[in-house]
Amino acid sequence: MKGLTTAAVAALSTAQAAALTTAQLAALGNSQIGAMSTAQVGALTTAQAKGLSVTSLVALSTSQVKALGTSQMNVLDAKQVSALTTAQVSALTTAQVNALSSTGLQALSAKQVTALTTAQVAAMTTSTVQSIEKADLAVMTSSQINAMTTAQVAALTTSQVTRCRLLI
Repeated sequence: MKGLTTAAVAALSTAQAAALTTAQLAALGNSQIGAMSTAQVGALTTAQAKGLSVTSLVALSTSQVKALGTSQMNVLDAKQVSALTTAQVSALTTAQVNALSSTGLQALSAKQVTALTTAQVAAMTTSTVQSIEKADLAVMTSSQINAMTTAQVAALTTSQVTRCRLLI
């Protein structure tokens, strides 16, 4: 696969992209990964998403990241999630944010947490909110905190509340 040009990778059908083995996908370079269409990225299986290297994941454009399905987002491990750029995090749909596993959500850095949009925060499920690490709540902006619903605030643990800048 490494020998394929970016044009050849871009020409793969979604079925062909979904049929790539994890080893074949891993053999693609960053420019080849970047040449994939959003439809091709969206067609990747959960095994393929789980097998994406950190460098491949970071090579995805914000449009490509946005094309990942919720099942694909759910299988990303902590190392993969923590490697996402702040632009990629901001581009996630609300469904993608909610689809992150608790381990994935806890892997977000302070910079990534502050990159979450108020719409992403407001759309978090109560279980997603409960997965936010206390240290991450401490760095959330006042706009992010204000975007939380009453149900989300009610779902916070007492230790989360003590770290949250709710009154600032």
